[in-house]
Amino acid sequence: MLYQSWVLRFVPDVARGEFTNIGVLVGNDGMDWHLITTDSDRGNQRLLTAAPIARLGTRVRNANQAADQLAGVHASSLFVDDVERMREIFNNILQLSPPTPLLAQSAEQGAKLLYDQLVSGREQRGPQSRTRLVNRIHQLDSEFARTNTAWRHYNDEPIRFFRRATPGLMRLDSLLASTDQSLATRAFSLTNMNPQVSIDRLSGWLTNVRGFLRHNGTIDTDGRTTPLSAEQTKIVAVYDFDTTSEEGTRFAADFQALCWDESVTPTLVDEYDPTTLLLQ
Repeated sequence: MLYQSWVLRFVPDVARGEFTNIGVLVGNDGMDWHLITTDSDRGNQRLLTAAPIARLGTRVRNANQAADQLAGVHASSLFVDDVERMREIFNNILQLSPPTPLLAQSAEQGAKLLYDQLVSGREQRGPQSRTRLVNRIHQLDSEFARTNTAWRHYNDEPIRFFRRATPGLMRLDSLLASTDQSLATRAFSLTNMNPQVSIDRLSGWLTNVRGFLRHNGTIDTDGRTTPLSAEQTKIVAVYDFDTTSEEGTRFAADFQALCWDESVTPTLVDEYDPTTLLLQ
């Protein structure tokens, strides 16, 4: 779903324009809303209980209560125009950023994503290269297969499937397979230099993911063909992105939304763990 998002900023010196992100707000007209503010910095505690933020938190809670009372039909007493009027209040040491669109499954999920990347203090850096992502996946999957002998690890072997008698390939960077379950993984390094290139690559890959999910497939290695059931295969898109900008974070949110729409699990490379993914 398409939401609007704002970042709550503490600006100690308005003239210099330097700021620290201390919260995020996500919502849209007629939809759910979610506000997260940090309480980890004692220096911000007094700011976070200030009247403008307290009023904003009350509006968000009231908006979500109104939606809940309508049995799942989204209706809200908070609107984008209301938040924009609030931006006139947050014009001194407390400020709201201009709104930007955000794709997310819910306001809460979108707010948590933005908060983790813009507020909570994750190491700020650009994305790792795809080669490094693939090496990391291979390392973890190989270790998993060594300690779990019922599983076999395949490197860079595509899954073959047939649609209308035409063969297709779902390219992978790694595959873990047992007799009744599989974990198929592809890596994506999201760069802000040309984000459309990464989106196009993901979209092309997702087209073949759909083919496999509809028709099942096989993997050919060492002269042997092994059938793979789509129903028993978990497909994961491992990614990394530029955490130094809001653009990079929103690009990652778009990437996540595209994956979820196609039954693919998006996973940050720092969080990739085959054991955990296979238990989900």
